[in-house]
This record gives sequence, C-alpha cells and structure tokens, in this order.
Amino acid sequence: MDLIVLLFISFAAAFLGTVVMTVGQEVEMRISRRPISYTPAIAVFKIFRLNFEQLSQWMKIAASYTVHFAYGTAWGFPLAFFYLFDFIEFTPVLVSYFLIIWIQGLVVVPLLGIAGPPWTWGFKAILTEMVHKAVLAVSTVLIFQYFISLV
Repeated sequence: MDLIVLLFISFAAAFLGTVVMTVGQEVEMRISRRPISYTPAIAVFKIFRLNFEQLSQWMKIAASYTVHFAYGTAWGFPLAFFYLFDFIEFTPVLVSYFLIIWIQGLVVVPLLGIAGPPWTWGFKAILTEMVHKAVLAVSTVLIFQYFISLV
C-alpha cells in the first residue's frame, strides 16, 4: 500500500476515533458536571512559549478543542507504523495502541509541569482518563481496520 494512502487512512481513523471519544467525554462531563480540561491546550501553549491564560474564555475553549482534535488525529501515526511492519492482529494492536496513548498522557503532563505525577491525581481522574483513552483506542483501531479492508 502507498505510504501516503496509509498515512491518510491512519490519520482519518484517529480523527474519527477522536470524534467518538469527544462525544463520550461530553456526555461524561455533563453527567459528572466536570468542567472542560484545558490541559492539552496548556501543554501546547507551554511548548510554544505562549501565554494560555491571556486568552478570553471563548478562545480558551476554541484552543482546547483545536488542540484536542489535532492531537487525537496525530496519534494515527502508530497505526500506520504497525501496518508497515505487518503488526495487524486486532487484539495486540488494540492493546499496544491503548498503552501508547494512555501512558504518554500520564507522562507528558507531569514532564511539562502542568500537573503532578499521576499518583497524585486521584483514582477517579486516572480511571476517567483510562476509560476515555480506551474509547479512543477501540474506536480508532476499529475504524482503521475497516478503512484498510476497503483498500
């Protein structure tokens, strides 16, 4: 398969998986009354040495969703990598992909100094993050494998 097509498929699957996860997050936030998390946007702003706090509330929300979808879409690349190396069985791919996207979230935020280490977040926060990343992983891998079957 052409690399450009493979990358397009992997990024499209990750984008659609992010849509599915976002719907789940929106439902969870409304039920639990949890406010929106700006953490991914704060991380990007910190990396580029920009001041997130000077944004208006509307701009913070817009930046947060923009980063959320860009970040989620970018996580399609491991699927293309797996496919290139013939790592295609559903369960091992799903478990590997889930671990990649979940663990990186647990590592990057503390490394950037945005939050403390995961063991300080509390069980509920870690479980919520895990469930959202599981939804992302399952939906993205299923969509990716469906798209691959069409080519």
